[in-house]
Amino acid sequence: MSDPLRDSRFSRRKWWLWIVCSLPVWVMGRWLLVEYETTIRGFSPGCPLHRSTGLYCAGCGGTRAFFALVKGDPLLSMRMHPLLLPGVLFACAYGIARWIEMKTGRCRVRISAHTGWVLFIGVIVFGIVRNFPWWPFTLLAPH
Repeated sequence: MSDPLRDSRFSRRKWWLWIVCSLPVWVMGRWLLVEYETTIRGFSPGCPLHRSTGLYCAGCGGTRAFFALVKGDPLLSMRMHPLLLPGVLFACAYGIARWIEMKTGRCRVRISAHTGWVLFIGVIVFGIVRNFPWWPFTLLAPH
């Protein structure tokens, strides 16, 4: 008797079922985000750092960049927040790799503590550098 979790027909059927069930959820979620964008933004308190000092934090422009990405405009998303699109792509690739690792049982994805610290320091430096008033750095500020 074969193991149903290792049977290729079972996993193929499960994969297609997951796609078919998640597609309407994704379409409805995207429609809701686009339709009620102003309402959702109305609940956002805004950035307290920007409101009190006029400086941009590392996350300023992230909400607008997210909505631009949901609407299908990656260039506007990159102008609003240059780290959002690479961050989303990295998170998706990492999630898919972990899912494949879970299904196959082979460990291929490793993120060391060193990588985490480099990413953390990179975000902090990004938050500082985007406030410089000179030309190449002004491109990092949200528009």
